[in-house]
Amino acid sequence: MARDLAARAAAKGANADIAAQAAYLVKRIDYAQTVAARGAAYDAVSARRIAGEPAAELLPAYDALLAAPCPYAEDYHARIHLQIADVKAESGDVDGARASLGDAAREATGLADPARTTRIRERAAQAERDIDASLLIREGDALADADPADTVGAEARYRQVLAMTPPPSVSRLISAHFGLSNIATDRGNFAAARAELDTAKSLAMPEQMPRVDQKFAQLAQREIDYTARGRIDIAQTGSRTHPTESLAMLDAVIAQQPAPSPAVIQSAQLTQADILRRERFYVKARSIVQTVTAAPQNERLTERANAVLARIEADNPKQSLHGSIVTGISYDTNAPALVNSLRTEVDDDGYPNNQRFDDTSALVRAQIDHRVRLNENGDQWRTRFTGLQTAQFKLDRINRSVLDVETGPYFNLPAARLTLGIVAIAAGEWRSGDFVQSNFGGGINLEKRLGGQMVLGAAYELTKRSDRRAGLDGTSHNGRLWLRDTVGLGQTLRGEAVILRRDVDNPALDTWRYGASLAYSYEWGDRDTVGYTVSVEPGYQFIDYRRFAGFDRHDERITADVEAGATFRRQWYAGLIYQLNDVNSNTLSGERLANHRFGIRFGYLF
Repeated sequence: MARDLAARAAAKGANADIAAQAAYLVKRIDYAQTVAARGAAYDAVSARRIAGEPAAELLPAYDALLAAPCPYAEDYHARIHLQIADVKAESGDVDGARASLGDAAREATGLADPARTTRIRERAAQAERDIDASLLIREGDALADADPADTVGAEARYRQVLAMTPPPSVSRLISAHFGLSNIATDRGNFAAARAELDTAKSLAMPEQMPRVDQKFAQLAQREIDYTARGRIDIAQTGSRTHPTESLAMLDAVIAQQPAPSPAVIQSAQLTQADILRRERFYVKARSIVQTVTAAPQNERLTERANAVLARIEADNPKQSLHGSIVTGISYDTNAPALVNSLRTEVDDDGYPNNQRFDDTSALVRAQIDHRVRLNENGDQWRTRFTGLQTAQFKLDRINRSVLDVETGPYFNLPAARLTLGIVAIAAGEWRSGDFVQSNFGGGINLEKRLGGQMVLGAAYELTKRSDRRAGLDGTSHNGRLWLRDTVGLGQTLRGEAVILRRDVDNPALDTWRYGASLAYSYEWGDRDTVGYTVSVEPGYQFIDYRRFAGFDRHDERITADVEAGATFRRQWYAGLIYQLNDVNSNTLSGERLANHRFGIRFGYLF
């Protein structure tokens, strides 16, 4: 309004002196308004700095203030350089901060008002302290980020800032309290974290309060996340023994209110997907992972998601081929006992049972397991082939060739924790190139996953037997029940019970067989370099022959298998074996001398 009155007076021109004074007054008012506008712009940018706006946005604003033309207050540029120094110091540009302090000092030397020069120099000294404080805070932040479990060094840096005399600016003190609050939060001590924020709040100026309030909100969210992560860890730890309860706990974490942060929710989802993968819910596991990969919260979650997808594919590949080729040398104290004890029905190898025939033999055994995925659920078509060829050094009449093939679909039933297989079976045996027997039939296999890593299995096979020897054609019913569990790190225990019914043409050779075995294995080392294995399996079988007038026979067979070996780079194997085979009978014709086998094996695994 004053400028408008002066401008009208200057325009009238009735009195030259009045007009001149009015024109001068207009210039003074314009000057004062421009200086005030420059000051207002400076205050606006300063408020943005105090509120914690990033340096990348503040520095261009300060450059614009420096580029503004006159008029402005004489200490205007000096004060801007001081604030630029403060911003650069907080962002870690120490050299740039000190350069801006030098610019402020040069501006201050030309000021006409000594009081303003003194204030600039005092503020420059304060800025130097702030630079030192910023360096300590940044060192503390770096130490805390490098190892959240070891925060002694970081805590010492923050407390050094708080102990500085004279103290740094309030913004640095607040940052130090923020750092201590973060350390307390990482330790799960949220009461101490809030105490640090309360102290920061008591120091804050009104324009700094939004920054403090934001930190309180972050603390509240971090406490929610901390609790959620603890529940995720509990679920993951217990998932092998209690997968259902673990999945339910993860569902609760994902659905809880107030909600964890999106990154924590995705962590819970990936943990859930990995448990589902282990429980063979492949379709559901893949769907959850794909939900995370559509919008991952950070790079670490992307890496985890890709790792879970890779494990799903490894567990449920489109196609897989695994197997082994093993060769070796064995020495038997009574080699024929092993051959005819496989059937325990007749001495047909030409070597009398009441004599001992020791011999050395070589063998080659090949095993191949081919699987084709039928669908995303994990159903498969499996084909297993086993071939064995032995060559005796002396007793060539018991050279053996054996072929076994099983093929059929296996169905994954994850809700029941069950795998169901239906197979066709074909097997044949030749001795010294001559056909001995063949078996054709089918079977059904069940494996039920119990608690932890315990597996209960059952199988039934029905085969039709054709044999070159008189009276041995017939059928076999073979039932097996086994229980396998991991009893310690690298240690597996497997117990098996067998019932075998053989119904053949010669009634004197009809048998019921009842057997049991207990296998223990221990693995240690690193199979990527060298891994070691020891296994022991004792077994017992009772063979009961059909009774009729004048005939009552039963046999007992005791076996033991001991093997110790090493695997190199998961592909090559070398081992030593010992096997016992001892058949005792209540009839003289059924009695056999025991065989002790000692051998060495070399294998290639694929």
